[in-house]
Parts: sequence; C-alpha cells; structure tokens
Amino acid sequence: MYPYLIFPFNGNHYYADSKVYYFIGFVLIAEIWKYFSLAFGSPRSNKGGRHFHSITRAESTLAFLIVLIGCSSLLSHNISLIGNKTEHQGFIVMLAYVILFATAARFSCFETQKKTIFMMIFGSILPAIYGILQHFGWSLLPQDHNPGFYFGSRSFSLFDNPDYFGSYLALLLLLTITFFLSAKGRRHKILFLIILCALYVSLLYSETRSAWLGSVVGFVTIVLFVVARRRHLWRATGLLLVTFVLIFAVINASSRFTYSNRAKTIANDAHSVITNHNSNTAGASRWYIWKASLPLIKEHFWLGSGPNTFRHVFHPGIDPDYKKYIGTAKIYDANNDYLQIALTMGVPTLIVYLLFLFMVLHSGFKKARMLKGDQQIMTYGMLAAIVGYLVQAFFNISVVSVAPYFWLLLGFVYSRSVSFEPCSIEHNQLN
Repeated sequence: MYPYLIFPFNGNHYYADSKVYYFIGFVLIAEIWKYFSLAFGSPRSNKGGRHFHSITRAESTLAFLIVLIGCSSLLSHNISLIGNKTEHQGFIVMLAYVILFATAARFSCFETQKKTIFMMIFGSILPAIYGILQHFGWSLLPQDHNPGFYFGSRSFSLFDNPDYFGSYLALLLLLTITFFLSAKGRRHKILFLIILCALYVSLLYSETRSAWLGSVVGFVTIVLFVVARRRHLWRATGLLLVTFVLIFAVINASSRFTYSNRAKTIANDAHSVITNHNSNTAGASRWYIWKASLPLIKEHFWLGSGPNTFRHVFHPGIDPDYKKYIGTAKIYDANNDYLQIALTMGVPTLIVYLLFLFMVLHSGFKKARMLKGDQQIMTYGMLAAIVGYLVQAFFNISVVSVAPYFWLLLGFVYSRSVSFEPCSIEHNQLN
C-alpha cells in the first residue's frame, strides 16, 4: 500500500512529505511488534529468537554508518533529522532504513519473501496505469496541476518526479520479470506479462533515461545468471523481448521517434563527456553539477555539510558558470546518490556505505550459486533489481518514496546469505 499513502488535498504537493512519516511510524511499530512477539510469544515461536538479537557483519557496518551520519547531523550548520519536499536523507530516515534492513534480513523463509514481493508487484499496477493516464492528460489529482511540477508529457504518477517514478518502475519491472520467468501455469504467465506491459509502457512514458539504463543492466544480469543456464526459459524470454520491442516500436512511431531519440542522447552525452565537447550540458547539466560539487567535497571531507543540506552549500556563489548551466533555480541534490552522500555526509560515510553494499552483493551472489530451482531464480532476480537500482542511482538520489523497497530487497538477499533459522518465527508471526 506504500505508493498509495498520499494526502493530496492539504496544499502540500510533495507526496513524499506524508510518506516519510508513515514509513518512520511503520518501522517503529514493526520493531515494537517484533519484540512483543518474542517476549510474549509461545516457546515454539521463540525458537531461534537468538537470531533476532544477533548482530551480523553487515549490521555492524551499518551501525558504524549510523554513528557517522549522527555526527554529521550534530555538526551540521543546518540540522535536519528528516528533511522536506523530496529530500529526506536525515538521520531518522537513514536509521529507519537500517532497521528495515535488519528486520527483512531475519525473514529468510523463501515463501515469506516471495509473498511479500508478489504484493509489491500487485501494488505497482495502479501507479503504472495512472502514469500512463497522466501521459495522455488524465490528471486526476491536485498535484498534477501544480505549475512547479510541470514535466511536459513525462509521467510521475504518485512519486513527485519522473526520475523517482522511473527508479520505482525499474525495481518493480525486474522483479516482475523474475516472477514471469518462474511462473508455472499459463494463467500466471499471462498475468505477469500483462503487468510487465503496464510497467514497461509507464517506464517509457516517464522518459527517465537512468531508469532505462538500470533496467537494461538488471535485465542483462537476469539473462546471464538465470536464462542462459536454463534452456526451458529461452522461449519465455524471447516472447518477452518480442513484446517489449513491439510496444516500443508502436509507441516510438506514434510519438514521431521521441523515445528512440531520447535513448540516443545517452550515447551522445557519454561522447560529450569523453571528448570534453560541451560536456557541462551532458545529462541535463548533471556533469556540470558533479564537476562543481567535487571542490565542495574537499571542504567537507570527513563529515560532510550535513544531511539534507546540498542546496545550502551548492549555490550560485560557488562557481561563475552556475547561472550559465543552471540558471537561478535552486538545486536540491547532486543528481548522484554517491556524490550526494560524500558531500552531505562525508567521504568516510560513503566508503562505509559502499563496503556494506559490497558485503550484501558478494554474499548474495555467493549464496545464490548454492541454491536451486525457484529459490535461485528469485534470489538472482532480487540481485538484478538491486544492481539496476544502483546503476540508476548514479544519476539520481535516494528518495523515501522508493528507497524502502531497495532496503527491503537488500535485507531479503542478505537473509539468504547468513545462517538464520527463523522460519518457525515467521510462520507464527504471519498467522
């Protein structure tokens, strides 16, 4: 239900402002429920409870990460524990991500993970359909008519920005592809194929190039680790590719080649950066923002400027070319999650975060090779979704309307890489 938790009628057109408080409250209630179940549950339900309290290496790394973010927040000239509008990377939000990861990492039962991801996929249908309707002018919510949210024909659905919507769609598209490939009956395959078509069309209409790139990398990951080793999946994969190609051809032709031309700009921007020819305009001036941000990182190397403070340190006064490439608008983020962390939270925080990601991915791929059947396919699918998200994060920042899905998947993948035994607890909690 997370995508639908919006309140569009209070004059605040940023849906993330309401989602962030729901997310924090959800994590808090989940923690209380977990410990209440362990304290007052039956002896059988407490079997393996030690695993709920044991600390893994990844969690120890995250604990250090939270300490660094806390220090960055305390020493910031503009303390922001939560954030506002679409910028929510404060200490409390980051702590909620860590708690969500730790909780998800204790649900190692395959069926529990599969049911959760299925509900995520099922919940993505309406946002995808609404994104398609938005493209054709069906603006039903007050936010859609806010002049500050004018993105032309680009769809943003319930996510404030087409880039954020695209990152959400990239995650869900890769997860749905995994379910489509592992589906047994014809009805299930048709169902997931229909959902995939809706997600794919909406992803095209978002015109988010970073999400397109992340989806392609994630799909290649699935092909290499899942499809290439299972000949019985080649036919389904071929059907999926043909469907996507036909959809793209029809939409592209009807729009006078808008989408193929936009896809070409990815290669054009890369060429501009490599040849250093008009490179500052590459990626909608992202390359200029990155270049202008690097000197600021040196000034705030150890603990950064503080979470949610990018707009305070990145302003027209930092560079004479600012107005040439940015104009007079404020820039709220670095358009690069890794650069954003380095500048606002410090380079050591970025290093610890990357170390954590490496631990999860390394152990996840290692464990996936040991699994068989649907469990292996599902684990590789989650890993592909994570990889796709990390690729698109190179051009966007982490936002609270999408990031919880990412941290949930990290926890699920890591749970299959450590020796937990909580399936009996999960079964009792689900009941």
